[in-house]
Amino acid sequence: MRAVGVRELRERTTEILKEVSETGQVVEVTHHGKVMAHLVPPPRTKSPEVIRQALESAHKLMEKIGERVEEPSDSSTLMQEERRW
Repeated sequence: MRAVGVRELRERTTEILKEVSETGQVVEVTHHGKVMAHLVPPPRTKSPEVIRQALESAHKLMEKIGERVEEPSDSSTLMQEERRW
C-alpha cells in the first residue's frame, strides 16, 4: 500500500486521486508518520451488457433447476436429490 504525506496530497491532490481511481490501489494519507486516512477507489460498476448477460445466465439456470424439480420441495430435499445427479 502506498503512503503519501498530507503536504504531498495537498500539492498533488488531483494526480493522486486519479491514480487511486485508475489503479484501484488504496493510498494511506499520513501526518508525521501516523496514518490519518485511506483513499479508496470507488466501487466498480458493471456495464448494462454485463448485467444483462448475468441475468440471462441466472434465468437459464433457474429453467434447468425447474426442469428437475417435479413437485414443491424443501431445500434439504432438493440438495439430496441434486447429489444423486
